[in-house]
This record gives sequence, structure tokens and C-alpha cells, in this order.
Amino acid sequence: MGLLLMHRVYPSTRQHTLRRIFIATLLSTTLGVGTAVLPAQAAPTVPYTDTTPTAPHTTQTVSQPSEASPTATPEASVSPAPEEAPTPTTQGRRVARSTDASEILLEPQRNTTQVRVRVADDAADDIAANADTVHLRATMNYRGKVTREIDKKIPLAQVQEGNYSLDFGTFGKFTASLTLEKNGNTVRALSNQTIGVTADSYNIAPVSATLPVAMFSLNLWGENSIRKSGPVIAMFERPNAYNWKALPGPEADNYGVYGLPYLSEKEITLQPGGFDEASQQFRDRIDIVADYVRDLRELDPSSTINLYVVDVFVNVVQKVIYANKIPQDRYTIRLITDGAYSYVKFPDVYQDGNPKGTHERLVREWKELKAKTYAKGRAEYPADSTWEMSPYLWAMVDSEPNAQWWLSRPKLLSSPGDADAFAKEVQSSSKVKAVNISALLKTNIAPSAEATAQFKALYNFNDGYFNEAEKQGKEVMLMLGTHLKQESGFEDYARFTQSYYGDRYLYYYKGHPATPTELSTTKQDELKRLEMTDVDASIAAELILFFNPGIDVAGYESSTFASTQPGKAKGVFNLTKTKAMESEASPYRGLEYWIVPMDKAEDGLKKLCPGGHTCYQVEFSDSISAKEGYTHALWDATDSVIIYYKKNGNSFEKIRVQNGVGAKSSVEAGEYYIKSALADDLVLDVWAASRNDGANVQLWNANLSGAQKWRVSYDSEGFATITNVASGKVLDAQWGSSRPGTNVAQWSGNGSRAQKWKIVTGDKGRITIVSALDPSIVLDISAGGRFSGANVQLWTANGSDAQTFAFIPTKPLLSPEGQADVAPGYYSISSVVNPNMIMALANYSLDNGAKVHAWTNYGFHDQIWKISRDADGYYRLENVWSNKSLDSTDGTPIPGRQLQLWTTDLNNPNQKWVITSVTGGAYMLRNVGTGLVVDLSAGIAQNGRPIDGYLANGTTAQQWRLDKLNDPISRFDDAADATRGLVEDGIYEIEPIAAPGKRLDVQWASQDAGARVWLYSANGSSAQKWRVSHDAQGYVILTNVGSGKVLDVYGASKAFGTKVTQQPANGTHAQKWMVVETDNGDLAIASAVAPLLFLDLEGGRNADGTPLQTYGYNGSKAQRFRFIKQ
Repeated sequence: MGLLLMHRVYPSTRQHTLRRIFIATLLSTTLGVGTAVLPAQAAPTVPYTDTTPTAPHTTQTVSQPSEASPTATPEASVSPAPEEAPTPTTQGRRVARSTDASEILLEPQRNTTQVRVRVADDAADDIAANADTVHLRATMNYRGKVTREIDKKIPLAQVQEGNYSLDFGTFGKFTASLTLEKNGNTVRALSNQTIGVTADSYNIAPVSATLPVAMFSLNLWGENSIRKSGPVIAMFERPNAYNWKALPGPEADNYGVYGLPYLSEKEITLQPGGFDEASQQFRDRIDIVADYVRDLRELDPSSTINLYVVDVFVNVVQKVIYANKIPQDRYTIRLITDGAYSYVKFPDVYQDGNPKGTHERLVREWKELKAKTYAKGRAEYPADSTWEMSPYLWAMVDSEPNAQWWLSRPKLLSSPGDADAFAKEVQSSSKVKAVNISALLKTNIAPSAEATAQFKALYNFNDGYFNEAEKQGKEVMLMLGTHLKQESGFEDYARFTQSYYGDRYLYYYKGHPATPTELSTTKQDELKRLEMTDVDASIAAELILFFNPGIDVAGYESSTFASTQPGKAKGVFNLTKTKAMESEASPYRGLEYWIVPMDKAEDGLKKLCPGGHTCYQVEFSDSISAKEGYTHALWDATDSVIIYYKKNGNSFEKIRVQNGVGAKSSVEAGEYYIKSALADDLVLDVWAASRNDGANVQLWNANLSGAQKWRVSYDSEGFATITNVASGKVLDAQWGSSRPGTNVAQWSGNGSRAQKWKIVTGDKGRITIVSALDPSIVLDISAGGRFSGANVQLWTANGSDAQTFAFIPTKPLLSPEGQADVAPGYYSISSVVNPNMIMALANYSLDNGAKVHAWTNYGFHDQIWKISRDADGYYRLENVWSNKSLDSTDGTPIPGRQLQLWTTDLNNPNQKWVITSVTGGAYMLRNVGTGLVVDLSAGIAQNGRPIDGYLANGTTAQQWRLDKLNDPISRFDDAADATRGLVEDGIYEIEPIAAPGKRLDVQWASQDAGARVWLYSANGSSAQKWRVSHDAQGYVILTNVGSGKVLDVYGASKAFGTKVTQQPANGTHAQKWMVVETDNGDLAIASAVAPLLFLDLEGGRNADGTPLQTYGYNGSKAQRFRFIKQ
């Protein structure tokens, strides 16, 4: 068996150019990484029984190859809508099998994923006489990559009975290879076959966002289930929200649901960390959907395509339907609302005074683009553009005979230019279908316990979200978030809600699916301060309300308000009462309060907000006003008080004052380094470590001394005192002044306001230190100085980095509880920023202090990490190449230090890690000793980029994927067995290709252990003769005939340039070798110490006396040899 080794020459320094050789070579054999190494798990097979399971509809055995697809035309007869389609039949259908004559026949069963395997009649006797097993391997390939794989050995007796079926697991084109075996040995390989697993009709569903997926998935059950018309092929924008192992299978009169087959089972579940990344991935994959549909059409042009797509992506119709030239009677289109987008985009398109004229133009343009795409067989700009096509959402639906637009609230459509006349016509169109999630849940899910269980399993739904509230006998208030970038003021809004309703509720938060809480440490800290429980953002809020109808909601504007029970929606943030009442269809009319910041407040109320304070206007419902006597309130978030008013004309009469829930600092009492946002290594410091009153406070490079440690404590009002640990004196505004420019020093504690501070966390997690003397005055670095010695002063708040700080615990406390369950084993650790960029040891170093950086994945041992769990519950990561542990450099909690490797110490907290899960299947790794997290420096994915310890910030630069690998040693053992036949056992002389006429020789024919092996001219002596033998695993043992000792890598070292000697046999990997074939037929000798190490002539020299060594493979002649049999 030959292994192709790519040649790459490099200097004697340890360069990274050698890294790529194992991608398609020895590494892929030894480590099991990449798509070409280990076969994918075989698809589930149907157990052999006397009766093969039947499909939901009639089946047909295929025997004829597909005819060429007829020329498609855009216009044809209208086919029925999916929910109205008759039960599929098989009359007149044609699908493909490329081989008509074969000894083993593979016959797809129409409308199922089953493939019948049987023996051809004319070959039965011959096969029965020569084989006992049929070995079937089938793959689905897309752009050179295997996405589905089946590998099944079938007893011949089962095949001979004629009714054996194998489940191929999905629909589409497979390439199948068959071999006949007997007693485990191959008897004959049969010709490959192309197998078309086909159906009469397919429901193709590339669906984005959350609400559209909920609408779509709720139609997978019930009397009018989408699945009645054909198999569902799904691809979602936010795949982590769904359990892809729980997709409904075929049952009764329903087909199954399948992930897009041109994505691997791993890829279909992969979600990048951020909203933008997930959205871009979805858009990129639309072309894959189009290619899959194209191939389905090639297998059977008569199949119908039912396309389900969100109205943001009208261009998908051009790409999937028109570019594939599907005749009009062979497709249907369901455009699904994105939510608020639909009701914003429609009036934006039809806002002029002649919306009908605008519509006629858009229909005409759409038809022109459609004809162009059909003619060319591809969608060109602007037809392929998401945003250029967005105005055509209704024009597309209206111009297509068999299209619908699914809207949750059609009455929200408006056309401002004609007082909604055009919009009302659209609302009443038969092409507009009102789809109500609550109604679908009641009709399609609730009546069936099985459907309910399957639906919850699909969504990973948690029935125990609100158990704690039930346990405490409290009601539930669910606060609805929005995209984090738009959640300005959330903490203030939430504190008002908590203040107004008090402890009758337990408070929960559900974020926007695009920005889940687990990706934002700022939001996590905010919820902790508010004592609010986070609810899984990936689950549509409408579903949570359906299964928990008794909960109340408040929050930002959301379509969810339309799904609440009467009286259960309490308040909305950042919306005035007047605005909420503008439309009769508004879901915000029947609330109890509306709250907005002061810039949107009435002028009379604005004047009542104290200077420098953050205030909000609250308006109450008419029923509350009638009962309580107040119409408005001023929520002073700075002082945490609600002041109730009754509006009389343009004036406001104070009714009463209520103390509210105070703002809690994100910084708990404790000991900290206070780092400036101006630079990672600049912290607050007392000049010259002075212990005197009046000593100046400045910025200085972090040195972890007591002069840079500060103890934070709080009084009953929530004001902080910040005390220097070394001096015992407190942070003080000089002379008790709050004027901008006032110097800040340390002083003995006196309890005055000059020594009191509010530690405030802003919307983006930015911490400011506000003087108790004046809420508009904060701690500031003079002139924004980014250098040691920069002065600390007071200044008017401006939100700059000069006024922003991080409090870093000097002794972080991390619990081993609540971690992700990571199975012990070997892993590659890839960055979510770029999954092909992984954590690696720099320069193959074996030294303590070796750095860790990012590098393109080539799968060698310096990129593989052994993850284990210590007895105390923390994780440990050991690099396979160096056998050293991942370590936080110098044990410093100051961020920005590149991580290193160090000799394993089970008691060193700098080598212990807390691993937690984040959305999308990724993880965050936090160091126990420093509290810092593993971070790709600046989030830049490029070779050599440092991987450092940094403060948690929730970015994708701090999210990592753990991809489990096989044990590297066992895979290397397997490779050894595969190469055992290259050199037979026997006596050989070994001649380097670089030195013809010279041999591997034991220096001075020595009998001593440790004697060097070198190069010397051939002389026929026993010192130049080597006995080749193979151990049980297939490794080669090279024993010198003259000494009886074996070729050995000194000290079993992995270091490049390690000498090679002879030693008594001891059975270790240092004495085991693998002989592999290069692409030109020469032989290379790899050390079993590590796959990268090869036998090498020192310096590439060929003179007598040149020592042998091990070195990284470079493809040179100095690493190629000829074995001469004696």
C-alpha cells in the first residue's frame, strides 16, 4: 500500500511549510481527521424481516434510466397547492439507475429512502458458489465532499431471499460500489452504480429567523400537514435551536423531514457564534439548496418542488426555481413572513400616491427577470441579490399562479399613499394566508400527545423554565428583549417593572434569537444584577406562551404581543401610549403601561427630571388611571424612585412617591486591579507605593503589587468605598470638589461624599466610576493618556475610554459546577471566527513557556489536545506533541498575555480550566487561576495570531469548537498495519537516495548500546546489514546484524535533529518505524515517536560519517531510502 507524501523542502529552522504534508497523507491515515479518513456512520438499516416496511405512499421499483429533462418554460398549467395536492401516485414517473445489467441490483423504492438489494437472476448461481457477503458502500457527494455515507455488509442469504431493503437515509443521488466477499476476503468488485432515491414531490425549506421556522414547523403535523405532499428537506438559519436528531420520520400518511443532504450531518447543525455570521452562512448556502434541487430534477424531471422561503429572501425563488428551469406546473411557492419586516417593507414599497401603478411596474419587472433567469439557467444581478429583490415580495406572489404569502397579521399591511386602499385589497387576496401560531398549536399539536412530544423534541423545549416560580407560589413575568444593539436602557426599564409590580412575580428574560444571552457576558452580568432568570432565546416566545398560557409579558415591541392571552401583556418599552393607539390592529393597545426615555416624553414632564439624572416617562392605561388616580409617572433611574403624577391640561400634579428597586453594581465587594480601557496593561496605582495621605493616584504598568490592588466595599445606599490594599487609604476627590479637573489621590477614610463612588455598568458593559458628589462627574484619565504616570482626575462624563474601567479580581473564584460535559479524549480546538483556524503549539517547541497560537488546521499532533478532568472537577488540556499543559502565562489576571505550555502540575490553578457551553455548539474556556478566557487576539483569524487570556466579552473570538478525534497513537498503529507489506521481513542494506553507494552503518561497528548510526561507504560488513521484522501491530523493527541491537530515537525525543543510535530492544515506540512509499516509488522511514518525524541525513550531507537523525518530513532525498535485500 503506497502513501503519497507531498514533497516540501524547508531550511533547517523549524518552519511551518512542512505542516501541510499530512493533510492528504500519513496524517489522514494516522489521526482520522478530514473527510477522507474514517467512513461516516452507516445510515440506519431496516432489520431483515419477512416483510419490508412500506412507505407512506405507493412505491415503484426502478429499472429504467432517466430520460433527458425536457426544455422548461416559465408558463404552464397550474399545479395544486401542497395542502390541496392529491396523494402522490407513481404513474408515468421516471428515475435513474445508471447500470441496467449488474449481478447485484439496487432498486430504489419510490417515495421512500429504502433501496431494495437483490441478486440478478442470471447471476444467482455464480454468486452463491463464490461469495457469502455483499459489501455495499454508498456515498452522496457534493463538490468533491462526501456528505452522506453508507457502509453495510449484508449476508448473501438475506439478499438471495429477494426482499432485503437498506435505508439510504435521505433523498437524492448516491454513488454505490459493491464487492462480493467470502470469509472476509474480497472475491470480486462490481461496477459502480448511480442510485436515484426519489419522490413524486419535495418540500424544499430554506427557512431563516425564528417566527418563520415556527410557522413552518407547526405545519409538519395536523390534518393539512406539509408532510402529506412529500418529504421535507430543511435548512435553517439558526440550526442550534433544533434537535436535528429528532426530525420527524415517515409515518402513516406523512413523509419524513431531512436535513439538506448536501450538507454533512455536522454542517447542518453548525451555527456560527454571531447573528451576522449565521445570516451570512445561510445566504451562502442558498446556492447549495439550488444545486440540490437541480440534481433532484436531473434524477426525475417530473417531480414537483414546493418551495418554502421567508419573504426577506425573494431572490431564492429566482435561484432555486427559475434558474433550474422548473416548469410552472412543477412548482409551488410559499412565502413566509419574517415578522415585523413584512409590515415595514410593504408600506415602504407602496408608500407613494399610486401604489397600484407601483405594483404593476414591479410585476412587470419581476416577470422580465424571471424570463431572463429561465433563459440563462442562472440568476444574475439583480435577480440573485437579497436586498435588490426585496421590493418584489408581493409582486412575486401576485404574479405566480401557485404562490401564497403567509402572514401572522395581514391587517397590519398598509399603503400610506392611498390611505391603505391598496393594502386592504392585498389583505383580502386569496394569495394572502393568515397563519396564527396559537391556532396552529391548538389544531396541529395539542390534540395529539405524539405530535406534542415530537414538536417539543424538535425544539429542545424545556418544560421546566418556570418551575422556580411555581415552587415559590409566584406569578411569572417574562420580559421580552430585542437585538442587544437595540436594548438601550433595558436595566432601567426592568427595574421600573420590578419596582411597580414588586415581588408578586418572579422575573424572567427572553432575548432575541439572534443575540442569545450566552453570547454576551454583559447581558449575563446584567441579569445577575437584576436577579432575573434567562430563558432560551432560540425558542419562539409564542411557543413558550402556548405551553405556559398563564405567564405575563412586558418588553420591547415584538410580534409576540399578538399571541398573548387577554390581560397578560402588561407593558412595552420605548413606545408611547399615543403611538400604541394609532392603529386598531396594534397589539400594544390593551397594556397597563408604556415607558419611554425623556427625549420622547411630554415637555411638562421633562422639566421634572433632576439635572444629571436618567429619567423615563411612564403612561398608564385608562383603567389604572381611573382606579389609582394617576395618569403618568416619572421613573428616576438614578435615584431609583417612581413619582406618580396626574396630568391636568399641560401641568402635572404629584400624587405620591414610591421607592424603587435600586441599581446594583456589576462589581461585587472584593479585591481588584482596576484596569483602564485605554490599554490592557495600565491599572490604577498609588505613586511610588506611598502610604501617605495625599499620595497621587495614577496609571502604571501592571506589576501586581499591593499599590495596584483596591478593595471595594459598599454602604447601605449602594455607594462604594475604594481602598488601596497596601496603604489602607481610600480613593478621594481632592478638597471634596466635584469640578472637572479635580485631582484624585488617596486619603484616610472619613466617610465623606468625596470618598464615595457609584460603580455603574453601561449598556455595553462599560464600567464608569461616578462621584457621589455629582452624578455627572466621573473618574477620568487626564487627556486620555495611554502611558505609565498618566494622572487620574474627575471630569464630566463623556463615555470615552478615558472614563471606562475593568475591575479584575485579584483572586478569582471559579466553581467547577455548571460546566459543559466534555468527554475525555483527543480534540482539535477551532475558532468560531474561522473554523479552519485552530489552536496550535507554536514552532513544535518542547520547552516550558512555548507559546500557543492559531494556525490553519492540518491535524498534526501540535494541534491536538488531550482533554481530561481532574479530581476537583476542572478540566486540563495537554498538547499531544509536547505532553505539556495549557497554562496561563505568569498566572497574571491582567489580560493580553499569550497563553503558554508548561510541565503538567496537577496543583497549579493556572493549568485548570472551566469549560462552558455557548450557543451554536461552541464553548468558552476560562482559566481557574486568572479568571481570563481563551481568546483569539483581536478576533483576527490568521496564521501565527496569538491566543491569549482575556477578559470575557462574549465575542466569537472567545468561542471555540471542540472536535473529537481518534486516539492519535491507535490511529498510527492502524497505519503501521496498513504499510507492513512494503518491505518484507529479511536482511537488508539500506542505501540513502541522496548518497548512492553508501549505507546506514553502526559507527565503528560498535557493539555498545548508544553507538551512533551514521552514513558510510558500502563495505559488506555486518555493521551495515539490518534485519527487518514486523511486530504484531505492523511496525518495522530494524535490528543491526552485527550488534544485535535495534535502531532507536534517542530518549524517544520529538525534537527535530534528535540523534539515532542503537540500543537493546525494549519494545517502545522509539524503536518502531513505519516504511511508507513516496509518490516516486522511493521509501521513507517514519518514526513511531510521532507521525511527522522521519529518518534523515543530518544537514542533507552525503559524506562518510554523516550522522543519522530524526527530522520533520521535507520530501528531500536525505529522507528517502532504498532497501537492498541480502
